[in-house]
Amino acid sequence: MWIFTPIGFFSVVEADGFPGAPAGKTLMVRARDGGDLDRLREAHFPELGPNVEMQGRDYPVRAFTTHEDFAECMSKLAMAIDYGNFKNAVSARQGHARASVYGKVWQDCLKIQPAAPTTITGSAAPKSRTAEYRKRDLHAEGEWPAATHSGDHRYGGVVFDGRGRVLLREPSDHYDGYHWTFPKGKAKHGEHQVDAALREVREETGHEPEIIDHVRGVFTGGNTGSSNYFYLMLDTTGQVDPAAMKTDKETSALQWADQHLAGELISKSMNLGGRDRDLRTLAAAFKAYEALRP
Repeated sequence: MWIFTPIGFFSVVEADGFPGAPAGKTLMVRARDGGDLDRLREAHFPELGPNVEMQGRDYPVRAFTTHEDFAECMSKLAMAIDYGNFKNAVSARQGHARASVYGKVWQDCLKIQPAAPTTITGSAAPKSRTAEYRKRDLHAEGEWPAATHSGDHRYGGVVFDGRGRVLLREPSDHYDGYHWTFPKGKAKHGEHQVDAALREVREETGHEPEIIDHVRGVFTGGNTGSSNYFYLMLDTTGQVDPAAMKTDKETSALQWADQHLAGELISKSMNLGGRDRDLRTLAAAFKAYEALRP
């Protein structure tokens, strides 16, 4: 059994037959960090045996207990749940570095989740318009306003799933004061805006969505004062390619959220200009998305 808690991560297995297991102790609680066992013992589990260090093992620290005492500890852990967001609780009690590690585990577990069914009303989800947009220049056509800072264009995607939720990314180490934001970045030399936006989404989230529309307007804000442009994207498969994010390592976690939750998560950002920009982007994206419904 793997157990993730705000005070530590534990692996619990049967102790029977393990060399050095005390007589009568039927379970072995293992940890990567001995401090996790110390916190567990102090907060909920005084019956847990002393730490035993085993160098060279997958889990270098362990302690022994009985099924009965472990069951009592689990009950105490359940009664101690006092948070509405587990990852935020981990960050507050063990620091952002530990929360980021757990976030990567959560992210990999997205592969378990079956693809959500499309719930957009009508006979079918909106058709992909990626190829169409690749032939267009929304700046030249007047669909997108000119940048407020010449040359500092950034392109990204507001990605929806089949349930009408948007995809947010948590920047590694909350870079530049952002807690949750949208994937975006600069276009490479000669790169079309469509390809720049899709590349940034792929590199920062591992998702491969299709473009279904564009978000009207230019969105400025943040410390750089860049002009940000977003395509509206749809991803009903839910498939994530973790390898796509390994190079830049810019994202520590991902989350699908409805408009209300997305607004709450974005509001956690300490970069006030960027937070305001992302909230305006969120509102405009949902307006564009709703317009696609019959």
